[in-house]
Amino acid sequence: MRLVMLVGWLAAASPMSVTAAPPKDFKPLFNEKSLDGWHGWAVAEKGASPAELAKLTAAERAAKFEAWTADAKKHWTVTGGELVGDGTGPALATEKEYGDIELLAEFKTAAKAESVISLRGSPVAHVGKLLPEWNTLRILQVGERTTVYLNGKVVVDFARVENTWDSKLPLPKVGKILLPALGGESRWRKLHVREIPAKEANDLLVTHANEGFDSVFNGKDFTGWDGPIDNYEVVENAIVCKPKKGGNIFTKAEFADHIVRLEYRLPPGGNNGLAMRYPGMGHVATLAMCELQILDDTDPKYAKLDPRQFNGSAYGTAAAHRGFLRPVGEWNFIEVTAKGSTLRAELNGTRILDIDMSKITEFQGNTPHPGKDRTKGHFGFAGHNDPVAFRNIRIKDIGDKK
Repeated sequence: MRLVMLVGWLAAASPMSVTAAPPKDFKPLFNEKSLDGWHGWAVAEKGASPAELAKLTAAERAAKFEAWTADAKKHWTVTGGELVGDGTGPALATEKEYGDIELLAEFKTAAKAESVISLRGSPVAHVGKLLPEWNTLRILQVGERTTVYLNGKVVVDFARVENTWDSKLPLPKVGKILLPALGGESRWRKLHVREIPAKEANDLLVTHANEGFDSVFNGKDFTGWDGPIDNYEVVENAIVCKPKKGGNIFTKAEFADHIVRLEYRLPPGGNNGLAMRYPGMGHVATLAMCELQILDDTDPKYAKLDPRQFNGSAYGTAAAHRGFLRPVGEWNFIEVTAKGSTLRAELNGTRILDIDMSKITEFQGNTPHPGKDRTKGHFGFAGHNDPVAFRNIRIKDIGDKK
């Protein structure tokens, strides 16, 4: 399992003095007087994973946290407005769960001591083995993507953090902030957090590593597109399928290995799909490499679908991880990579699909998918009568330039 790690030798910048008051919209995580708002979590104990805790009744879970908190108070104290851990015992965890956030903190550790800060229950910064002086920490967490500033210097740049409880699953959409202390005293102060709204999160995802992406939609008309474009319209710089209309529209250009980035917005119960390596005619879901499902799968009418039909899935062939859609009516950001026979999708910064199409032999409804092994084709949308909107559509060619 991969962790985002910080160690002293990575930080070229010197430790900094106490920071100024946090900017607007930040809220304190620590009241500088008590452990209110925090509880203990014995993360190394058998049965301590979020999945195992979820199996307990509310009363059983509360009892376990109460016992862990009692133990944590033997090892965590508040001294002079500082949160102090002796390096042993349970971690401290926030009562509240957080999703996309910006976190500010100051910390110092005893000589040779280590400390870790975890977001959504998984370590994102190993901040031990630094000089025993106050250091500043700033973390941006969007989906599974983490950026870490240590003493004002970027030491982790939009790296993907894996779920350390179960590496086969994505990082949870929300989770607690944890402060485990390992091997010696650690001190924390000025802990503040700001929840990042969806628009700002999308902007961060859109602008990261944007080199080489070319727009395939000018925001005004369907120049460069083909298919039944009269069934779609341009509304506020977005392609929108007209109500009760549909069909497959696609770029005139074809793509082999490529990455597509775009934003999409679903109406209640909305249904559409991304046509990946589409031949330009016929049924997208079976004749293209795949139709990547775009669906409001929170709508009750879709409750009994095959798992391979839910949002983000390679329709009929491979199921995506669920639960990472933004609320209906908000814009989602998705990045899809088609490289060779592999297909990978990240939704709002979280990897929800990672498959090799050449290895798939079972299909929903036993329907053949002869297009799954296509190596080249058009990109487009497979409309299904709902006003799903798409904007900021950009593609990067990652094929062999030889």
